[in-house]
Amino acid sequence: MIELERGGLDQKALLHRAAEMAATIFKLPEDPELLTSFEQAYAESERELEAMRARGAEVYAKNYTEQELKAVVDYLASPIGQAIHRKRLASMPFPPRDLSPEEKAADAAFNESPTGVSMKAKKAQVATEVAMAGIEINSIIIDRAIEIHCRRTGSCPKKERPAG
Repeated sequence: MIELERGGLDQKALLHRAAEMAATIFKLPEDPELLTSFEQAYAESERELEAMRARGAEVYAKNYTEQELKAVVDYLASPIGQAIHRKRLASMPFPPRDLSPEEKAADAAFNESPTGVSMKAKKAQVATEVAMAGIEINSIIIDRAIEIHCRRTGSCPKKERPAG
């Protein structure tokens, strides 16, 4: 499921969003060169990213039944599921507006099925657990990106921790 979800990701767009989010959350000064530093940090963070994927898989396995996981994998692996997923990722954080009538019907059929309803009820819990598992690893990668940026540009932004 994790690999299928990531399969439609535009890695460049994902890195751009990660850099923007880190800059906002940690109040980093605006710097177009920061994206290059994030790209390098992610390239150097395969071990951390693998740990994050493994933790996500544990969260999914703990919260979803085998039947639910099989159903969503079948859905995401289908051509229509992949098309919907790519559009959803491209429009984040908003719902995609360009789903065809066939895609809307397929999406509704899955989401309104007993499996879809059951998974939706667990979605907030799963998202929270996955996010919490990723906070520490993302912080390590952000620190790495700032260090790279400092070495590369001589500009060493101070990362402020969010309140709370």
